[in-house]
Amino acid sequence: MKNLILLIIFLPLNLLGQDYSNKNTEYFVKRLTKMVVDSSYSDYKTGKLLDKPKIEYWVYDNTTSHIISQDPDYSDNKIYSVFQKILKKGKVSDFITMTESKNPSIRLYGFWALVKNRKYRKAKEIIKKEAEYFDEVYWNSLGCDVSPIPVSDLMRELLKRMKKYGS
Repeated sequence: MKNLILLIIFLPLNLLGQDYSNKNTEYFVKRLTKMVVDSSYSDYKTGKLLDKPKIEYWVYDNTTSHIISQDPDYSDNKIYSVFQKILKKGKVSDFITMTESKNPSIRLYGFWALVKNRKYRKAKEIIKKEAEYFDEVYWNSLGCDVSPIPVSDLMRELLKRMKKYGS
């Protein structure tokens, strides 16, 4: 119920003024936006319970369990699968638009799409811009310990991984 209320409040604000190259991309970005927003009544860092819910933004890698696949398009979670659809259907202009979102998870997914398309110069510009924000996301990769990480730090890590490993 609390997630529904938050989505009703924040989704229209997040998508206002966002222009995408086609309706499919817009649809998948809206869908991804709904999936990455959650709320919690506890503070991860202190473990204390909160009086009011805190909004959390999530980012998922393609593998969140301990199953590894040779298939480059393998994904064991729905959120990353939606991101893959954006990656396949979207254009560079769509990914740049995503990096301008108010939602830090969407900004990160847009950045990730740019990096996967080897738009490194643009990615570096976005990291500089992102350093002005103080948003954190919950990064879930291989089912490891999930903890909040600054978006700009995760962007740097993803860029480094892409250059080193190609994915």
